[in-house]
Amino acid sequence: MIPEAEMLYLLDNMEARFELGSTAPGMLLANLVTRVYEESGDFSIDADRMLYSPYRRYAGIKSPQKDKEQLNTGTNYTYEVASVDYLGKPQANTELDVKVYKVYWHWWWDSNSSGLANYVSDSYNKPVKTFAVRTDGDGRGRSSSLSRIRSGERISSP
Repeated sequence: MIPEAEMLYLLDNMEARFELGSTAPGMLLANLVTRVYEESGDFSIDADRMLYSPYRRYAGIKSPQKDKEQLNTGTNYTYEVASVDYLGKPQANTELDVKVYKVYWHWWWDSNSSGLANYVSDSYNKPVKTFAVRTDGDGRGRSSSLSRIRSGERISSP
């Protein structure tokens, strides 16, 4: 049996490591459940939650697109970007790499010998432009490098 003083020491110095890989989409909420068994067979359960950030910094982009309206070719658009640390504090002088893609989307009706028709669609994202934006002292940046997209090209934002 471990003396109570030593047990508290063991609990205070416990470490846990989790393998998340590089697939985490952003800030995570971890639910930790611990179960401690006693020699008699009884056990205690405790649950706790904590925020975990797999990244040191996050970047965001604000599109000039309103609702789901399209962005017209030949028109100037300015995108705003921001960089924050894992606590949400602005990160000044951060260089953000920006990639612009042309979205190709095709659809058609297809039918077979049974006469049933199916709606078929396909999309492809072609890289159009790559550049960098540096944030200012407030962790914000602006780019008008996306202006004047050529006819036939379209930028979409999620």
